[in-house]
Amino acid sequence: EKPFVLELEPAKRLLNLAESRSRKVVINQQWRYMPAQRTIRRLMRDKTYGEAQIAHFNGYKARGSEYPDSPYSQLWQMTVHEVDSIISMLNQPVVEVYGHAYKPPKTTWNRESTVTAEMTMRNGCRVILVSTSDSRTHGCEFRIECEKAAVVMRNTRCMGGEETVFIGEDPSVGLQPYPIDPELDRSTDAQVALSFSSWIRGGPEPETSGRNNLEVLGVLDALIKAGASGEAQKVG
Repeated sequence: EKPFVLELEPAKRLLNLAESRSRKVVINQQWRYMPAQRTIRRLMRDKTYGEAQIAHFNGYKARGSEYPDSPYSQLWQMTVHEVDSIISMLNQPVVEVYGHAYKPPKTTWNRESTVTAEMTMRNGCRVILVSTSDSRTHGCEFRIECEKAAVVMRNTRCMGGEETVFIGEDPSVGLQPYPIDPELDRSTDAQVALSFSSWIRGGPEPETSGRNNLEVLGVLDALIKAGASGEAQKVG
């Protein structure tokens, strides 16, 4: 599951140990296989509307109760997915992050229920992230302002609901629906499992390998350090 460890350095040690013993580690970061997310990723990879300039990702989950008690449980249970999705859809890594995991003023949670962050991508695009599991209703929106258009993905739940994609090129017309690429033949969880089994049989290293997932752990590690220091942190 995600994450496979809670800190970056132990993750590196575990992967080195696994690889020295010819073992393979894959993480269930299944959101990146959702059809709308794959559509956004294709548009960004192909630079259909130019380079990403600025973006926001708002993830609101009405969970109703806390996650199992652990420090930074919102980071490990929910934000980890959202960071992976941002990296996947923008098709580039995060190089710097500033933000906090915290308890809003009237939350009933004993642990942090919410994360806000500013992430700088490799090309200089900055993404504002709001991630909470203590909202009143579900909702998710990822909006990317590109050179030639706004690219928007929405989900009726935080994730797992009805997906829609919109493109906005003309301010006089506004956002217009954009067709989502056809679904893959298997569920998102099955895509992770199939890529893992293929890797074991000698196929290519999957997107969700432990080594590839170090990018996500690096962002969360830097985010915790940023919250403690009050300063932006490089992602290593």
